[in-house]
Amino acid sequence: MRRCKKKNGFTLLEVMVSLAIVAVVLVSLLISQSQSVSLQDEIKFKTTAALLAQKKISEIELEKTDKLNSDNGDFGDDFADYSWETIVQDISLPDSLSEYMELEDFTKYLRQVDVNIYRGEEKRSQYNIRLYRFVP
Repeated sequence: MRRCKKKNGFTLLEVMVSLAIVAVVLVSLLISQSQSVSLQDEIKFKTTAALLAQKKISEIELEKTDKLNSDNGDFGDDFADYSWETIVQDISLPDSLSEYMELEDFTKYLRQVDVNIYRGEEKRSQYNIRLYRFVP
């Protein structure tokens, strides 16, 4: 009787298949990690920008109405990568509403203030908020 010796170990094909499975799993994990870091960075920007925009709006509301004009700047050393811009403009009504004189008289007492928060010198991220300010 002839006895077959059983060889212990893996064949080359089994090793190649297992390496392919491990490679697919690692690539998907790395992609997931990269997306997680990008999402966390975006959330951090939006949270910080919302708080900085609220700070800028508070400053605008404390200003006298005759000093209300467009401006820009940064937030100093605390938020060195962030900058702001305010755009102040009169409110214009659409043509369909211009026939109502009461509204037109009312809008001369309002200014539209857009507050834009940017991150980085190339302004790669942007956060916008709009405020309407009463100007007697």
